[in-house]
Amino acid sequence: MFTLEYGEAPRFYRDRMSRAQSVFKSKSTALDLDAALASVQHHYLDPSLLGVLVDVMSLTSLFNHCQHSLEVDLTSFQEVLVSIFYRLLAFDSVQHRQRVPTVETVYQVGLIIFTMTLQVCGRRTIMKLESITKRLRDTIKTVSLQDEGNLVLWLVMVGGIFMTDDAGTADGTDGEWLTAKIRRMVWAMKLRGWEDARLRVAKYPWIGRLHDRKGRMVWDRIHRPSQR
Repeated sequence: MFTLEYGEAPRFYRDRMSRAQSVFKSKSTALDLDAALASVQHHYLDPSLLGVLVDVMSLTSLFNHCQHSLEVDLTSFQEVLVSIFYRLLAFDSVQHRQRVPTVETVYQVGLIIFTMTLQVCGRRTIMKLESITKRLRDTIKTVSLQDEGNLVLWLVMVGGIFMTDDAGTADGTDGEWLTAKIRRMVWAMKLRGWEDARLRVAKYPWIGRLHDRKGRMVWDRIHRPSQR
């Protein structure tokens, strides 16, 4: 959390993802890494970033498709979040910052924001997280991946979810520029409605029970008269 707040390199490193995977398997809820890898939209990513993406996709698939009551103990869930965060931060620390965001930049920032929504949805936190919010804003404002509309749409939607409270209200001026960006993307991509948009973002890390309602709030906000 300190690193996310102040943008400095982490002082420590912890990755117990393999242990967490063993715990899931012992409870007959094994993560299907092969299926997750097959669902990844970009396979040419840096191996360390691709590994994180596959793990996150396997988790989202587990939560989206479980047909029975799924119980995950708090310790294992925390290990998953901490391991993902540290791996993403380690990847960031060895990258040269690009003036123009790349596909890997979008994934790295998007995965950090996505993971934040698993523990701090609706900005309910004593920390302002100005550093990661600025990183999100800078990435979205400067991204120019013309052929990666779905990927960028996923980034702006998870960003919108992270910056929206339970009443569907955006966080200050940040919400205004993000809403404008989403509106421009909707027009450029000729999206027919929320279901069309959801089908596109669901190809990336997305948990229906957690993100669908918030995502719909973000989508509806761009159609409100006061936002036009």
